Amino acid sequence: MDAIVIIWMIITLIMVVLAISIIIAASMHTKVKDVKFEYKYYDKNFEQIYSNILQNADSDKMGILKKKAKKEKAMFGVLSAMIMMIFLSIYIIPILFNLGGIIGRLYIICVMFALSICIFIAHSSKKSDEEMYTQEYKQKVILNIAKFFDNDVKYSPKQGMPQNIYNEGEFELYGRYTSDDYMEFTLEKNSHMIMAEVHTENRTKNGYYTRFRGLVTQTDMVKPFKEKFFIRVNEQIGIFTKPQAPKIKLDAPEFEEYFDVYGTNRLLTMQILTSDIMQMLVEFQKEIKVKFDISLKNNKLFLRFFSGEMFEAPYLKKETLDKDTIYKYYSILKFTFKLQDKVLKILEQTEY
Repeated sequence: MDAIVIIWMIITLIMVVLAISIIIAASMHTKVKDVKFEYKYYDKNFEQIYSNILQNADSDKMGILKKKAKKEKAMFGVLSAMIMMIFLSIYIIPILFNLGGIIGRLYIICVMFALSICIFIAHSSKKSDEEMYTQEYKQKVILNIAKFFDNDVKYSPKQGMPQNIYNEGEFELYGRYTSDDYMEFTLEKNSHMIMAEVHTENRTKNGYYTRFRGLVTQTDMVKPFKEKFFIRVNEQIGIFTKPQAPKIKLDAPEFEEYFDVYGTNRLLTMQILTSDIMQMLVEFQKEIKVKFDISLKNNKLFLRFFSGEMFEAPYLKKETLDKDTIYKYYSILKFTFKLQDKVLKILEQTEY
């Protein structure tokens, strides 16, 4: 019996060694091939931004960190299975062989010690490489895009938009709120705009489900605005909270295919929604294919993009510096700055 126990302990230790070897192998540097893109039309400003990103970002380093993090995500599953087998052996072996006394206690102590080592190494290595890759991507890619619009932008990836600010936009009811990738921009005439990714969820008996996930911006109005004005993706009504304002019918068939408009002042709403503004909203919807909402109330302009996860380091895409993904980020920011600039100028020139 003692011989069998010793053999099983040896097998257990071999499994531990294999698990640790997997972690080490996943952490080894891997040569990354140069990224090749299929170029299509991008505007000149984006080409300049992307060129700067390629010059400043160490694509080989980011590629290595990405591969390490991606491998560890896959290997973590294998490691978890091994850990489960080790954990089960704590109970199975003593029962099967009626172990007791010093041998039984020694066996359990050895297995628990090995198990603790595996869990600690797997967790620390996985977390470390993911954080390094994410931090490198956000500082070298996302911050570079943001600085094109405001060189003095303040970017705090782990900070979020305060929940009370998001609630002011009158979007949807939800049960749980999280936010990160907070940015703060300074605009003309000392106006400010904040931006962050927001994730809202509701709870059911089976767990939480997503209500909204995407980018949200809030801009301070220079000129006081006491009315309420909302633009909503028209298919949302019945799913999200209906704005607290009357619906306004427009003589713009194409625009109304995409959006519903609500406002407390019909005349002012029509003054804001010029043909130029409506065309801009429709063209963005068609080109970038990202749905969005607008709220204008209490001296604040809110934009909410149904973009899904934003500004996150890509694990699944082949290219580390995927041009289309970066172009999507740039386009949303460009649209945001252009729209808020137009709306603020219209309001400055409008008497109300």
